[in-house]
Amino acid sequence: SSSSSSSSSSPAAASSRLLQPLFQPELRGKRLDVEEVAAADISPLLFLHRFVRQSQPVLVRDAASHWPALSRWTQPGYLEERSGHRPVFVEESGRSDRVFDWFGYDFQPMEMTFGSFLRKLRARPPSRRVSPDDPLLYLTLCDAVTLPELLADVEEPPFATVLLPATSEPSPRVDDALPEEVKARTGSTSLWVGAGEQVTRLHFDEYENLFVMVAGEKKWTLIDPTQSDAVYPVLKEPSRAIPPASRVDLSNPDLERFPLFASVTSLHAITRPGDILYVPYGWWHQVESSASLNIAFNFWYEPASVLLDREMGHWLRRLREEQV
Repeated sequence: SSSSSSSSSSPAAASSRLLQPLFQPELRGKRLDVEEVAAADISPLLFLHRFVRQSQPVLVRDAASHWPALSRWTQPGYLEERSGHRPVFVEESGRSDRVFDWFGYDFQPMEMTFGSFLRKLRARPPSRRVSPDDPLLYLTLCDAVTLPELLADVEEPPFATVLLPATSEPSPRVDDALPEEVKARTGSTSLWVGAGEQVTRLHFDEYENLFVMVAGEKKWTLIDPTQSDAVYPVLKEPSRAIPPASRVDLSNPDLERFPLFASVTSLHAITRPGDILYVPYGWWHQVESSASLNIAFNFWYEPASVLLDREMGHWLRRLREEQV
C-alpha cells in the first residue's frame, strides 16, 4: 500500500506492508474492551469467519462452565490425589513485584512432583512478600498430557473444531502407557497454576490460543501484531527460535524511552471461571492474576492465517538479525 511504500529500519516494517492496521487512526492510544459473545451464540463457522480469519480476540462467557474441573480442581486434595505423583517443572521468581519476565528473563525452572508444588503453593499466603529467599512459584506451560489423570475433567470447546491442534515431538515425560490418541495431543494443551498476583509480562505466542479460566481471575491486555514495533520487542536469546518479549513496562510505561507506545491501541478483558478467551496468533498479551488461587487450562492450535504466519516470520527473522 502507499502508506507503507517508504523504507523503514523498524523490524515491524516487514509485517506492515501486507498487514494493514486493525484500528482506525482515531482509535490510536485508546483502551478498548475485547468483544464478548455468549457461549450459546458461538458456532464453529461464526468463530472461524468473524474472529479467527479476522485475527480478532473474543471472550466467550461461561463456555466452559460445565467442566468438571471447575468444581473438582478447587476441592482440597483432589489434584494431589489424582496427579500428585507426576513430576512437573515449576517456575520460581524472587522479584518483589511478582512479575515473570517471559522466556527466562528472571526465573528458573525447578523440578518437583505436582503434589509437592501444590503443598508449597497452599502453604504460602498470596500477600506474603516475595524475595529471592522466599520466591513465588508458578506452574506455567505444563503440558497437560504429562498429568493425564486430569484430562477427563476438561473438554475441547466445540467451536474450536475449525482449528488444527498444535503438535510437538513426543516428550519422555509423557507416560508411554497412555492411549495413542492422548499422546498425540502432546504440546497442544497446557496447565497453569499459581497462588495469585503473578504477572506475565507482555509477549506473544506463535500459536492460536484458547485460554480457559478454571479458578480465580486474570486481567488481560492485548495488542495486535500490526503494532509490534510500538511495543519495542527484544529477544533474550536471538539465536534461538523463541518469540520476543516487550521492553515496555505496562504498569508504568516510559514514554521518553518508548515514545511509539503512546499511540498503541490495546484491548482489555477479565477472564473468570468458565470463560474462554481466544488470543489470536501473534497478538501481544500481558496477564495479571488475581490475589487468590489461579488455575487455567489452554488449547494451542496451529496458526490459522497463512499470510499472518508468513509476514510475522519475516518480521521475526529481521528482528533476530538485528539483535544477534
